[in-house]
Amino acid sequence: DSVQYEELSDFPTTISAHYLPQRVASAYAHNKLQESAVSLAKRTEPMFQDGKIVWQVARRPNSFWNKQTGNADGFGITNSHGDVYWHRDKMKYGEGMIASDSIWWKLKEHRYWSKVTNIYYVLSEGGIIAVAPYLDYSLKFPVMVPHFGGVLIVHSDGKIENLKPAEAIDHPAIQGIPIFPEELALKYVGAYQLKDGFNNYYFRHYDQVVTVDVSTHYDFHGKEMPYLLETNLGQKWFVATTPWGAKGSHKLFYVDATTGHTSLYTIGRDNGFIGPKKALGYIKTAYPQLEWLDMYVLEPRPITRDSTLYWMYTVTTRDFAGVVDTVLVNSKTSQ
Repeated sequence: DSVQYEELSDFPTTISAHYLPQRVASAYAHNKLQESAVSLAKRTEPMFQDGKIVWQVARRPNSFWNKQTGNADGFGITNSHGDVYWHRDKMKYGEGMIASDSIWWKLKEHRYWSKVTNIYYVLSEGGIIAVAPYLDYSLKFPVMVPHFGGVLIVHSDGKIENLKPAEAIDHPAIQGIPIFPEELALKYVGAYQLKDGFNNYYFRHYDQVVTVDVSTHYDFHGKEMPYLLETNLGQKWFVATTPWGAKGSHKLFYVDATTGHTSLYTIGRDNGFIGPKKALGYIKTAYPQLEWLDMYVLEPRPITRDSTLYWMYTVTTRDFAGVVDTVLVNSKTSQ
Protein backbone atom coordinates (compact mmCIF):
# COMPACT_ATOMS: atom_id res chain seq x y z
CA ASP A 1 0.00 0.00 0.00
CA SER A 2 2.89 2.38 0.64
CA VAL A 3 4.67 1.99 -2.72
CA GLN A 4 3.53 3.51 -6.00
CA TYR A 5 4.78 1.80 -9.17
CA GLU A 6 5.04 3.90 -12.32
CA GLU A 7 4.55 1.95 -15.55
CA LEU A 8 7.11 2.74 -18.26
CA SER A 9 6.40 2.52 -21.98
CA ASP A 10 9.98 1.49 -22.90
CA PHE A 11 13.24 0.36 -21.36
CA PRO A 12 15.25 3.17 -19.79
CA THR A 13 18.45 3.59 -21.82
CA THR A 14 21.64 2.76 -19.95
CA ILE A 15 24.11 5.62 -20.41
CA SER A 16 27.29 3.97 -19.15
CA ALA A 17 28.24 0.31 -19.00
CA HIS A 18 28.98 -1.30 -15.65
CA TYR A 19 32.10 -3.14 -16.83
CA LEU A 20 33.72 -4.43 -13.65
CA PRO A 21 31.79 -6.81 -11.36
CA GLN A 22 32.01 -6.51 -7.59
CA ARG A 23 34.11 -9.64 -6.97
CA VAL A 24 36.71 -8.71 -9.60
CA ALA A 25 36.94 -5.13 -8.31
CA SER A 26 37.40 -6.43 -4.76
CA ALA A 27 40.14 -8.83 -5.90
CA TYR A 28 41.99 -5.99 -7.67
CA ALA A 29 41.93 -3.87 -4.50
CA HIS A 30 43.04 -6.66 -2.16
CA ASN A 31 45.78 -7.87 -4.51
CA LYS A 32 47.27 -4.37 -4.90
CA LEU A 33 47.38 -3.47 -1.19
CA GLN A 34 51.03 -3.00 -0.15
CA GLU A 35 50.65 -2.00 3.54
CA SER A 36 51.05 -4.46 6.39
CA ALA A 37 49.26 -2.39 9.03
CA VAL A 38 46.17 -1.94 6.84
CA SER A 39 43.49 -4.42 5.82
CA LEU A 40 40.50 -3.92 3.55
CA ALA A 41 36.85 -4.51 4.31
CA LYS A 42 35.30 -7.55 2.65
CA ARG A 43 32.39 -5.39 1.53
CA THR A 44 32.74 -3.19 -1.56
CA GLU A 45 30.16 -0.58 -2.54
CA PRO A 46 29.28 0.96 -5.93
CA MET A 47 29.13 4.69 -6.56
CA PHE A 48 29.35 7.12 -9.48
CA GLN A 49 32.51 9.06 -10.18
CA ASP A 50 32.88 11.26 -13.28
CA GLY A 51 29.82 9.62 -14.80
CA LYS A 52 31.12 6.06 -14.36
CA ILE A 53 30.48 3.35 -11.79
CA VAL A 54 33.44 2.61 -9.52
CA TRP A 55 33.83 0.35 -6.49
CA GLN A 56 35.02 1.59 -3.12
CA VAL A 57 36.36 -0.36 -0.15
CA ALA A 58 37.15 0.84 3.36
CA ARG A 59 40.71 0.79 4.73
CA ARG A 60 40.83 -0.71 8.22
CA PRO A 61 43.54 -1.14 10.86
CA ASN A 62 45.17 -4.57 10.74
CA SER A 63 45.98 -6.75 13.81
CA PHE A 64 44.42 -6.69 17.28
CA TRP A 65 46.76 -3.99 18.63
CA ASN A 66 46.18 -1.63 15.73
CA LYS A 67 42.44 -2.11 16.05
CA GLN A 68 42.69 -1.12 19.73
CA THR A 69 44.97 1.89 19.36
CA GLY A 70 45.07 2.80 15.67
CA ASN A 71 42.66 4.50 13.29
CA ALA A 72 40.96 3.70 10.04
CA ASP A 73 42.51 5.88 7.37
CA GLY A 74 40.21 6.23 4.39
CA PHE A 75 39.21 4.09 1.45
CA GLY A 76 40.22 2.75 -1.95
CA ILE A 77 38.59 3.17 -5.36
CA THR A 78 38.75 0.58 -8.15
CA ASN A 79 37.76 1.92 -11.57
CA SER A 80 36.50 0.01 -14.61
CA HIS A 81 40.07 -0.60 -15.85
CA GLY A 82 41.13 -2.29 -12.60
CA ASP A 83 43.21 0.67 -11.44
CA VAL A 84 43.18 1.18 -7.65
CA TYR A 85 43.53 4.59 -6.01
CA TRP A 86 43.96 5.07 -2.26
CA HIS A 87 42.52 8.05 -0.38
CA ARG A 88 44.06 8.34 3.08
CA ASP A 89 42.83 10.40 6.00
CA LYS A 90 43.03 9.55 9.71
CA MET A 91 39.46 8.98 10.90
CA LYS A 92 38.40 9.38 14.52
CA TYR A 93 35.68 6.75 14.02
CA GLY A 94 36.04 4.08 11.38
CA GLU A 95 35.49 0.52 10.31
CA GLY A 96 37.59 -2.15 12.00
CA MET A 97 38.18 -0.06 15.12
CA ILE A 98 37.27 -1.54 18.50
CA ALA A 99 34.32 -0.66 20.79
CA SER A 100 33.39 3.03 21.05
CA ASP A 101 35.79 4.02 18.26
CA SER A 102 33.93 1.82 15.80
CA ILE A 103 31.88 3.79 13.30
CA TRP A 104 29.07 1.26 13.64
CA TRP A 105 28.92 1.93 17.39
CA LYS A 106 28.68 5.69 16.84
CA LEU A 107 25.99 5.31 14.21
CA LYS A 108 23.97 3.13 16.58
CA GLU A 109 24.36 5.74 19.32
CA HIS A 110 22.80 8.37 17.07
CA ARG A 111 20.01 6.21 15.60
CA TYR A 112 19.45 3.28 17.96
CA TRP A 113 16.09 2.23 16.49
CA SER A 114 17.16 2.75 12.88
CA LYS A 115 18.99 0.33 10.60
CA VAL A 116 22.13 1.52 8.82
CA THR A 117 22.36 -0.45 5.57
CA ASN A 118 25.62 0.62 3.86
CA ILE A 119 28.54 2.94 4.42
CA TYR A 120 30.02 4.91 1.52
CA TYR A 121 33.05 7.16 1.52
CA VAL A 122 33.69 10.38 -0.40
CA LEU A 123 36.28 13.14 -0.48
CA SER A 124 35.17 16.58 0.64
CA GLU A 125 36.90 19.89 1.24
CA GLY A 126 37.37 19.01 4.91
CA GLY A 127 38.71 15.51 4.27
CA ILE A 128 37.05 12.12 3.97
CA ILE A 129 33.46 11.68 5.09
CA ALA A 130 31.49 8.48 5.64
CA VAL A 131 27.93 8.43 4.29
CA ALA A 132 25.50 6.04 5.99
CA PRO A 133 21.89 5.82 4.73
CA TYR A 134 19.46 4.31 7.22
CA LEU A 135 15.97 2.85 7.47
CA ASP A 136 13.31 3.91 9.93
CA TYR A 137 10.10 2.03 10.72
CA SER A 138 6.50 3.03 11.27
CA LEU A 139 3.75 0.91 12.79
CA LYS A 140 1.00 -0.26 10.50
CA PHE A 141 -0.71 -2.92 12.56
CA PRO A 142 0.33 -5.69 12.79
CA VAL A 143 3.69 -4.93 11.15
CA MET A 144 6.48 -2.34 11.16
CA VAL A 145 6.86 -0.80 7.71
CA PRO A 146 10.38 0.28 6.65
CA HIS A 147 10.99 3.62 4.95
CA PHE A 148 13.96 5.78 4.02
CA GLY A 149 14.80 7.59 7.26
CA GLY A 150 17.75 9.73 6.22
CA VAL A 151 21.54 9.81 6.01
CA LEU A 152 24.19 10.04 8.72
CA ILE A 153 27.40 11.80 7.69
CA VAL A 154 30.52 11.09 9.76
CA HIS A 155 33.44 13.48 9.24
CA SER A 156 37.02 12.34 9.76
CA ASP A 157 37.29 14.60 12.86
CA GLY A 158 34.36 12.78 14.49
CA LYS A 159 31.57 15.27 13.77
CA ILE A 160 28.30 13.53 12.88
CA GLU A 161 25.41 15.09 10.94
CA ASN A 162 21.92 13.64 10.60
CA LEU A 163 20.24 14.61 7.33
CA LYS A 164 16.62 14.01 6.43
CA PRO A 165 16.04 12.56 2.93
CA ALA A 166 15.24 15.96 1.37
CA GLU A 167 18.40 17.46 2.87
CA ALA A 168 20.56 14.54 1.74
CA ILE A 169 19.31 14.74 -1.85
CA ASP A 170 20.57 18.31 -2.18
CA HIS A 171 23.77 17.96 -0.14
CA PRO A 172 26.67 18.92 -2.46
CA ALA A 173 29.25 16.65 -0.84
CA ILE A 174 27.43 13.38 -1.47
CA GLN A 175 26.31 13.70 -5.07
CA GLY A 176 26.94 10.40 -6.89
CA ILE A 177 26.30 8.36 -3.75
CA PRO A 178 23.26 6.04 -3.99
CA ILE A 179 21.75 7.28 -0.76
CA PHE A 180 18.47 5.40 -1.14
CA PRO A 181 19.23 2.05 0.55
CA GLU A 182 19.53 -0.86 -1.87
CA GLU A 183 17.99 -3.12 0.78
CA LEU A 184 14.84 -1.01 0.73
CA ALA A 185 14.83 -0.99 -3.08
CA LEU A 186 14.76 -4.79 -3.01
CA LYS A 187 11.93 -4.72 -0.48
CA TYR A 188 9.94 -2.41 -2.78
CA VAL A 189 10.25 -4.96 -5.57
CA GLY A 190 9.39 -7.84 -3.26
CA ALA A 191 6.28 -6.00 -2.08
CA TYR A 192 4.92 -6.06 -5.63
CA GLN A 193 4.26 -9.79 -5.20
CA LEU A 194 1.51 -8.93 -2.71
CA LYS A 195 -0.19 -6.12 -4.62
CA ASP A 196 -3.20 -8.36 -5.38
CA GLY A 197 -3.50 -9.74 -1.87
CA PHE A 198 -2.68 -12.91 -0.01
CA ASN A 199 -5.19 -15.01 -1.94
CA ASN A 200 -3.38 -14.26 -5.20
CA TYR A 201 0.04 -14.67 -3.59
CA TYR A 202 -0.67 -18.14 -2.22
CA PHE A 203 -3.18 -19.60 -4.70
CA ARG A 204 -3.98 -17.77 -7.97
CA HIS A 205 -0.54 -16.27 -8.84
CA TYR A 206 -2.03 -13.89 -11.39
CA ASP A 207 0.56 -11.34 -12.55
CA GLN A 208 2.85 -12.46 -9.73
CA VAL A 209 6.58 -11.87 -10.02
CA VAL A 210 9.60 -13.54 -8.46
CA THR A 211 12.90 -11.73 -7.98
CA VAL A 212 15.79 -13.37 -9.80
CA ASP A 213 18.29 -15.12 -7.52
CA VAL A 214 21.15 -15.69 -9.94
CA SER A 215 23.49 -17.18 -7.33
CA THR A 216 21.55 -20.45 -7.35
CA HIS A 217 23.30 -21.26 -10.64
CA TYR A 218 26.42 -23.30 -9.89
CA ASP A 219 28.61 -21.19 -12.23
CA PHE A 220 27.61 -17.90 -10.67
CA HIS A 221 29.55 -16.07 -7.97
CA GLY A 222 29.04 -12.37 -7.49
CA LYS A 223 26.75 -9.62 -6.34
CA GLU A 224 23.05 -10.26 -6.32
CA MET A 225 20.55 -7.70 -7.57
CA PRO A 226 19.89 -4.84 -7.23
CA TYR A 227 22.54 -3.48 -9.61
CA LEU A 228 23.35 0.21 -9.77
CA LEU A 229 22.75 1.74 -13.22
CA GLU A 230 23.14 5.13 -14.88
CA THR A 231 20.13 5.62 -17.18
CA ASN A 232 18.52 8.44 -19.12
CA LEU A 233 16.07 8.66 -16.20
CA GLY A 234 18.83 9.02 -13.59
CA GLN A 235 20.68 6.67 -11.24
CA LYS A 236 18.68 3.51 -10.58
CA TRP A 237 18.75 0.34 -8.58
CA PHE A 238 17.78 -2.39 -11.05
CA VAL A 239 15.99 -5.63 -10.22
CA ALA A 240 14.80 -8.19 -12.79
CA THR A 241 11.86 -10.46 -12.07
CA THR A 242 10.39 -13.53 -13.73
CA PRO A 243 6.78 -14.74 -13.77
CA TRP A 244 5.92 -17.03 -10.89
CA GLY A 245 6.87 -20.58 -11.93
CA ALA A 246 8.58 -19.49 -15.20
CA LYS A 247 12.08 -18.52 -16.38
CA GLY A 248 11.65 -15.65 -18.86
CA SER A 249 11.91 -11.94 -18.14
CA HIS A 250 8.63 -10.41 -17.01
CA LYS A 251 8.90 -7.08 -15.18
CA LEU A 252 12.02 -4.96 -14.83
CA PHE A 253 12.08 -2.64 -11.82
CA TYR A 254 14.01 0.64 -11.59
CA VAL A 255 14.19 2.23 -8.13
CA ASP A 256 15.68 5.73 -8.07
CA ALA A 257 18.95 5.53 -6.13
CA THR A 258 18.38 8.99 -4.66
CA THR A 259 14.64 9.41 -4.09
CA GLY A 260 13.32 5.83 -4.10
CA HIS A 261 10.78 6.58 -6.86
CA THR A 262 9.89 3.16 -8.29
CA SER A 263 9.08 2.43 -11.91
CA LEU A 264 8.76 -0.78 -13.88
CA TYR A 265 8.70 -1.96 -17.46
CA THR A 266 6.48 -4.93 -18.30
CA ILE A 267 7.58 -7.30 -21.06
CA GLY A 268 4.56 -8.55 -22.97
CA ARG A 269 3.71 -12.18 -22.43
CA ASP A 270 4.00 -12.94 -26.17
CA ASN A 271 7.45 -11.36 -26.59
CA GLY A 272 9.52 -14.21 -25.18
CA PHE A 273 12.48 -12.43 -23.59
CA ILE A 274 14.93 -14.76 -21.85
CA GLY A 275 15.74 -14.03 -18.24
CA PRO A 276 19.21 -13.28 -16.87
CA LYS A 277 19.56 -16.67 -15.24
CA LYS A 278 18.81 -18.72 -18.36
CA ALA A 279 21.18 -16.67 -20.52
CA LEU A 280 24.13 -18.38 -18.81
CA GLY A 281 23.51 -21.50 -20.87
CA TYR A 282 23.83 -19.58 -24.11
CA ILE A 283 27.24 -18.25 -23.02
CA LYS A 284 28.60 -21.72 -22.37
CA THR A 285 27.33 -22.86 -25.76
CA ALA A 286 29.05 -19.92 -27.49
CA TYR A 287 32.40 -20.65 -25.76
CA PRO A 288 32.94 -24.41 -26.04
CA GLN A 289 36.72 -23.90 -25.99
CA LEU A 290 36.76 -22.64 -22.39
CA GLU A 291 37.37 -24.98 -19.45
CA TRP A 292 34.29 -24.06 -17.45
CA LEU A 293 35.45 -25.85 -14.32
CA ASP A 294 38.01 -23.04 -13.97
CA MET A 295 35.70 -20.17 -14.94
CA TYR A 296 32.96 -18.13 -13.35
CA VAL A 297 30.27 -16.00 -14.94
CA LEU A 298 29.41 -12.87 -12.97
CA GLU A 299 26.50 -10.47 -12.63
CA PRO A 300 23.94 -10.26 -15.46
CA ARG A 301 23.78 -6.47 -15.78
CA PRO A 302 21.25 -4.96 -18.21
CA ILE A 303 22.35 -2.90 -21.21
CA THR A 304 19.62 -1.25 -23.30
CA ARG A 305 20.19 0.26 -26.73
CA ASP A 306 17.51 1.24 -29.27
CA SER A 307 14.80 -0.49 -27.23
CA THR A 308 16.81 -3.74 -27.18
CA LEU A 309 17.71 -5.39 -23.88
CA TYR A 310 21.01 -7.23 -23.51
CA TRP A 311 22.28 -9.14 -20.50
CA MET A 312 25.95 -8.30 -19.98
CA TYR A 313 28.06 -10.92 -18.21
CA THR A 314 31.67 -11.01 -17.14
CA VAL A 315 33.66 -14.21 -17.58
CA THR A 316 36.51 -14.49 -15.10
CA THR A 317 38.75 -17.07 -13.45
CA ARG A 318 38.08 -18.77 -10.15
CA ASP A 319 40.34 -16.34 -8.28
CA PHE A 320 38.59 -13.36 -9.96
CA ALA A 321 41.92 -12.18 -11.40
CA GLY A 322 40.65 -9.85 -14.07
CA VAL A 323 38.15 -10.04 -16.90
CA VAL A 324 38.53 -12.84 -19.46
CA ASP A 325 35.62 -11.63 -21.58
CA THR A 326 32.60 -9.35 -21.44
CA VAL A 327 29.65 -11.09 -23.10
CA LEU A 328 26.36 -9.55 -24.18
CA VAL A 329 23.36 -11.83 -24.78
CA ASN A 330 20.42 -10.41 -26.71
CA SER A 331 17.40 -11.14 -24.53
CA LYS A 332 15.10 -11.39 -27.56
CA THR A 333 17.15 -13.46 -30.01
CA SER A 334 19.43 -15.31 -27.52
CA GLN A 335 22.41 -14.39 -29.76
